[in-house]
Parts: sequence; C-alpha cells; structure tokens
Amino acid sequence: MKRFIQYPLFVLLSLTLVMSAATTQNADAQSYYAVNRAENLLGNNASGILGFAHPTGTYSSYALGEAYALRNGGFGMTLRVYFEDMWGSSNYSDIEFYFTESGLLDSIGSGRTSDGFPAFAASGLILETIRYAILEDDSLDAESRAVIRQIPDAKSLVLYLLKLGQLIS
Repeated sequence: MKRFIQYPLFVLLSLTLVMSAATTQNADAQSYYAVNRAENLLGNNASGILGFAHPTGTYSSYALGEAYALRNGGFGMTLRVYFEDMWGSSNYSDIEFYFTESGLLDSIGSGRTSDGFPAFAASGLILETIRYAILEDDSLDAESRAVIRQIPDAKSLVLYLLKLGQLIS
C-alpha cells in the first residue's frame, strides 16, 4: 500500500518538473523575441539616431551591448554609435534604450561619449533656436504658438519616432 501511494507522487512531481521546464523555455523564447525585436529596431535606425544625437557627426558604424534585465520586467540595451565629428576626429556615443518585456521601446537615456557634446545636446539647441525664431514671428496666431511650444526636445522626438515605427511595423 505504501508503494502505491509513492508512485503517483513521483509521477506528479515528474509532470510538474516537465511543465515548469516547458514554461521556462516559452519565457526564454519570448525574451529572445523581444531582444531580437529591440536589436532590429536599433540596428535599422542607428544612423538616424546619430542624426539627432550628434547632428554634425558623420555616421561610421554601431555596436549593440548585451541586453540587461530591469526591475520592472523589461530590459535595457546600449547602442554605441561610432561617428566622425566635423573636424574629422573619430568618436563614439553610448545611448541607453529601455524596453518593455515584450520588446517595445519605453524610454531613452544618455550615456558616455568621447565627443565634446553630450548626446542630444546640439540637436536640442538647434530645435530650441528654431522654436524661438518661429515664436518671434508676430504673424502667428495663438493656436500655432501653442503647437510650436509643444515640440519636444530631441531625445523625446527620437523616442516618439521610434515608437511610431514599432507600431507601424
């Protein structure tokens, strides 16, 4: 009688282990898909991202860091963009991208750079100069002025465009 009771427990434990292994594999496959999605997004848009991060830079290449886990269940990834500045010096900039667990872009952060300007600083100045010049136009109505004031900074603009690209694709 004792042997009969232990046998079903052994079978139950074995089935539990098999099911948990299958669940782990599905989670790994999901995270692989999410990371692959993020890698494709950043790789396909690296030169465009550089255009906003360092508008006077000439794109050379890029490298992606390993994905790392975040507390919220998502993950982060560093895009290192290599470029030449307007004086011909080779530089790099690390830009941090944060994704949801499904691989959707959530936010952007700046990292290290070998250039004299932090990523997005120059394009922010350019956008602010354009915004100021447009707002100086006395012929603008109040509604147009409100729209111009809502133009985001360069980093927010890149975030918006990349998110839009993910939704479309």
